[in-house]
Amino acid sequence: AAALDAVVASLDTVDRSELMSRLGMLATDTSEAEERLASADVPPSAAEVHGFLSVAVTSWSGALTSIRAAIVIVLDQPLDEAGFDQLTESVNLLRVGDTAYAGFLDALNRMDPDLVTRDFHSFGFIAVANSDAFDPTAMATRLQGGLQLEATRDISITGITNPEPVAFQEGTDVPVIPFSESFAVSAVVANEGNEVESAVTVSLVLTPSDGGDDGLERDQTIAELAPGAATTLVFDDIPLRGGGFYELVITAALPADDDEANNVWRMVLYQNADT
Repeated sequence: AAALDAVVASLDTVDRSELMSRLGMLATDTSEAEERLASADVPPSAAEVHGFLSVAVTSWSGALTSIRAAIVIVLDQPLDEAGFDQLTESVNLLRVGDTAYAGFLDALNRMDPDLVTRDFHSFGFIAVANSDAFDPTAMATRLQGGLQLEATRDISITGITNPEPVAFQEGTDVPVIPFSESFAVSAVVANEGNEVESAVTVSLVLTPSDGGDDGLERDQTIAELAPGAATTLVFDDIPLRGGGFYELVITAALPADDDEANNVWRMVLYQNADT
């Protein structure tokens, strides 16, 4: 309850990925509590208190799952009233859970004290002092006013060759790669957005610029890349002809990217002849 209160208090300051992560953990915790409660062996003497507690935990669990989905709709489809309606339903579910928990405490006080083996304190997900913070209209307004909460999708890529260029060809700005028996490229892929990206395909295309027939294409896939994270893929054993010109292009594309300019890394290079 305290964690949810903190999340609601930070709706217009926290970034989207952090908000979704915190709500996801809360939903997981309450779902696990619901499963433990459902599997408990309840004696007849505790049937009433168990019933109240089951309603409370089930309501809280449903509310936390629902509120996360509602926030996504409010952020991504601000004109769709479904998001506001679901946000309202989620808050009402929290209140139902709080009411049921109050009933649980009341029934607990009427039980035989010898059967109560632990203390249960009074609390609610929506405390009276903070009830205004859970007003659905206010929540939606704060969410839509926080620009940092808008979904952004942006994959960037840069490349590093091995060996690296040692000079530029005389009279041009073409990088010169020293002759080597092996050539590799490391593609550094970063998620600069605030959404988790899955199954990101990174493609390397090597094209001879001098009419040779030794071009190649290779693909690798990144299973998952969290917001702010980066990973490196290595394309090794790339054959280059000594004295050959090439265009090297590495691409990491998303179906929808907010900045497509940084999705491609390109390099024209020349490899020294074997001397």
